[in-house]
Amino acid sequence: MIWEMRIKQALGKLEIAPNFYTVIQQQGFEMLPISPDHAYAVGDLPMIHSDPFDRMLLAQAKMEKLSIVAHDTIFHSYGIPVLEV
Repeated sequence: MIWEMRIKQALGKLEIAPNFYTVIQQQGFEMLPISPDHAYAVGDLPMIHSDPFDRMLLAQAKMEKLSIVAHDTIFHSYGIPVLEV
């Protein structure tokens, strides 16, 4: 999520190339906006995982019937398809 990446970059916790956003756009990824429905759905998720960025991704995946691409095995607890990397 670009939002999380930029916050971590601003905090000095992540180094990303200055052109990373352009590269993502050139790769043909479809950007999924955060809708009010997505934000509301976060409150319906069980409190298995407390990271707000991850919870938003989980809510979006659940509502949009998408899979999550993640390394964190806790995502499996939500019953959403996970592609582990």
